[in-house]
Amino acid sequence: MHPLFDRFAQPPSVDRLLQIVGLVLILIALIDVYLIVLYPRSGRGWLSSLISKGTWRLFQKIAKIGRSVRRSEQFGAAILSFCGPTLLILIVLAWTTLMIVGFACVYQPELGQEIQASDGFTPVNFTTALYYSGYVFTTLGVGDLVPRSDWVRIVTVIEAGLGFAIFTLTLTYLLSIYNALGHRNVFALMLHHRTMGKADAAELLARMGTSGDFSDARDDVAELAKSLLILLESHHAYPVVHYFRFQNDLYSLARIVWLAMDTVTLINTALHPDRYRAFIRSTVVAELANGGQHLLMELSYTFLPKRSFTPGREDELILKQRYLQAIDRLRQEGIETVTDLEAGIEQYIQMRRRWVPYVMAIAHYMGYRWHEVAPSESPIVRETGWTLAPPRL
Repeated sequence: MHPLFDRFAQPPSVDRLLQIVGLVLILIALIDVYLIVLYPRSGRGWLSSLISKGTWRLFQKIAKIGRSVRRSEQFGAAILSFCGPTLLILIVLAWTTLMIVGFACVYQPELGQEIQASDGFTPVNFTTALYYSGYVFTTLGVGDLVPRSDWVRIVTVIEAGLGFAIFTLTLTYLLSIYNALGHRNVFALMLHHRTMGKADAAELLARMGTSGDFSDARDDVAELAKSLLILLESHHAYPVVHYFRFQNDLYSLARIVWLAMDTVTLINTALHPDRYRAFIRSTVVAELANGGQHLLMELSYTFLPKRSFTPGREDELILKQRYLQAIDRLRQEGIETVTDLEAGIEQYIQMRRRWVPYVMAIAHYMGYRWHEVAPSESPIVRETGWTLAPPRL
């Protein structure tokens, strides 16, 4: 039997069901584009989120195999560094595929009737429907297939308009992603150079208060707090930024947050509470502390898997040594520190327990070892330790 007559022999309900499936696919793509690009703070772009997490797990497995084969941590890090750009391609490809396939499902039952070839016989298979839908979606026109009825003409115009809109929104989305990455990298470089490449919060704080003068330090802390809040907003608005893992560990999100939080922890526990009370109790220090904690909580809820993590354990004896080293560095710059060192050590350890587990979880999930995140504390962490379950806000 001729394919044209074979199609006419199909029950009408099959054609309608195919078109309904097409509409569902179109809606899935449009809703995801709306939530990710036009309403980025919604956090409900479930399709993109599913693709992101699945792709990251795949790259983790490939990196693990690569490390075992090449016996090189750098090789595994190099593999993970390709996840972010690949993810952007997959997300855009998913939107485009869903739209083209969805409209193809709408068009396919109309081939040979409402949509006909401009010259000769009209094929009625699904490949032809894909060809027509793709031609229209990419705004190339209608080619050698022409709509004959008003409603198909309207649907064709709608698809062409949506294709143009999605391509435009995709460009906007990509620019926003790389703009957010630029801000994050600048923040990382700022911290790197302000600590003289040591990634040490004590070094950063000591240089803020040279000769015991913190009169200009508020501007520095305010800049750190502002950069941290921009980082929070960009990661909340564009979750795909999480999965950009660069080979150079100085750009790691975990190191950025660790340096900021350890700095504010030392401000609250190492500086003399009376001499520097105005600075310690200032709004900029509070903004840095609360902004960093907010960032960690948001990332734990939206980014980290809901399974438990097993980050390293902090050794209190080594933390005491770390604190005393920070005290010595501050005193070298003429900064007056706390007189009761035991009380300061206890407060320092307690404050760290509020945020370090989350930084460890982020570092663990992104494939960083603790000495890469906190090189000044590399002996502090042991690879066995407690379990952390990311909290729900």
